[in-house]
Amino acid sequence: MERVQDFYILTLPFFVMGSIGLGVPQKKYCQYIFIVLNMLLLLNTLHQIRVVIGLANFMRALGGVETEQIKWSDYLDEEIVGMVLRLLMPLVFFFKRMRANIWVTVGVYLWVWKQYTFTYTQSEEIFFMVAYGISLFAVVYALFWLLKLFPAYKKIN
Repeated sequence: MERVQDFYILTLPFFVMGSIGLGVPQKKYCQYIFIVLNMLLLLNTLHQIRVVIGLANFMRALGGVETEQIKWSDYLDEEIVGMVLRLLMPLVFFFKRMRANIWVTVGVYLWVWKQYTFTYTQSEEIFFMVAYGISLFAVVYALFWLLKLFPAYKKIN
C-alpha cells in the first residue's frame, strides 16, 4: 500500500486537468478516474492509520513510554500534527459528494504533495510502482463500475 501515494501524486494532475479542459465524454471518464484515485488514497490512508495504531500499541507493550516526567503531550510538535492531518485529510473521501468534487480533490492533493518525498532512484522501481498502481486502480474501478457508484449512474426503481 505504500506505493499508492506515489501513484496518486504522479497520475492525479493529468486527470484533473482532463476533467477541466476536455469535452463532455472525455471529461466524464477523467472524473471517474480521479474518483477512483481518491478512493485509492482513502484506502492507503486507512492502511497508514492501522500501521500508526499498531506502532502505538507496540510502544505501549514495551512499557515505560509514558512516565511522570514524559507525557504524550510532550511529543506533539509541528511534524506530528502535520502527520495526523495528512492521515485525516483524505478521510473526506468517505462522502460521495466530496469524492467527486474537483476542488476538494485538488486541496487534498496539494496537502499530500506538500508532505511527499520521492524515494525512487532506479527505473525498475518506478515501473513496479506504476504497475502496482494500475493493478489496484483496475480492481477499484471495476468494483465501482459493478456497484454503480459513479455519479453519472441514476437509480431506476
